[in-house]
Amino acid sequence: MAEREYIIAKQKRYEPSDMGRLVSDFLNTSFTDYISDEFTSNMENDLDAISNGSKSKKEVLDLFWSPLEEAVATTGEQVTRRDVNPQRLLGTDPETNKPIFARMTKNGPAVQRGDIDAGDTPEWGGLKEGQKLYSITLEEALSLFKTADNVLGTHPDTLEPIIVRETRYGPVVQLGSGDDGKKPKYVSLIKGENIEDVGLERALQYLSLPREVGQDPETGETILATMGPYGPYLKKGSQNYSLRKGSDPFTVDLVEALASIASKKGSGSINEFKNSNVKIKEGRWGPYITNGKVNVSVPKGMNPENLTEEECVALLAEKQKKKKGKKRKAKNKQ
Repeated sequence: MAEREYIIAKQKRYEPSDMGRLVSDFLNTSFTDYISDEFTSNMENDLDAISNGSKSKKEVLDLFWSPLEEAVATTGEQVTRRDVNPQRLLGTDPETNKPIFARMTKNGPAVQRGDIDAGDTPEWGGLKEGQKLYSITLEEALSLFKTADNVLGTHPDTLEPIIVRETRYGPVVQLGSGDDGKKPKYVSLIKGENIEDVGLERALQYLSLPREVGQDPETGETILATMGPYGPYLKKGSQNYSLRKGSDPFTVDLVEALASIASKKGSGSINEFKNSNVKIKEGRWGPYITNGKVNVSVPKGMNPENLTEEECVALLAEKQKKKKGKKRKAKNKQ
């Protein structure tokens, strides 16, 4: 549970994280029969019956597993993204008259100004340490949108404001306010670097990316190091290559860059396995695993760069099994 970030350690005890609360609420809503005290009591009685020989393990397992498997499959077909990740309405922004929501995003708990369902282009603010989705107030949420507090200064060349802020895709350095109609430039922060620690000098470093590392001795192509929404990567010609774990786009040298390129296949690939058609790639909606026929998203909490081939094969097999199950059900309904 700690690895999946459902719980967090605090003062020698564990407490549920925002993600843990969301999962718990979903399970309580969608699998009520299995969360109830009655189910627990009946299961304890069945286990006692197995111990004294009045029931077999297979009999108990069949009675438990088959309905659960069917419930999981049915829920998987019917559940929506909003069911799993509901947004909590905090109130209305008095300045813009837009609704303010608290919700979970790919990069953690955040507040949102504007309603996507109503066609608004939302603004985002990441929750600070100690703030919770279930308790944050409207006043606290509104303070997270105040970019004036996050303006570090102006760029010496363009004279545009430099802002460090949270977005839907995580913390970024932003060049330009967008008030002049010009689209701002965004550069993602390195994972683990806090907004509070980024000053003007550091922000200018980010805005100086991409950085030229050197040239490929075989092709003569220039190798650039830069940052993307999913971390640091290298660019050589039209190909992109993820940097090795722990590498920094500001300090990576040519030797390290060539080693990263040699271990990857480019064009969005995060990892490939020798003599295998299994690949881990970057997609529009995040990293995913593919064997050319089946695609499956890398589960939240798993680092795509650390996945083994065996883990990838297991995830693909699980996805294939679910697809076959849905096809069988559809066929039976005809």
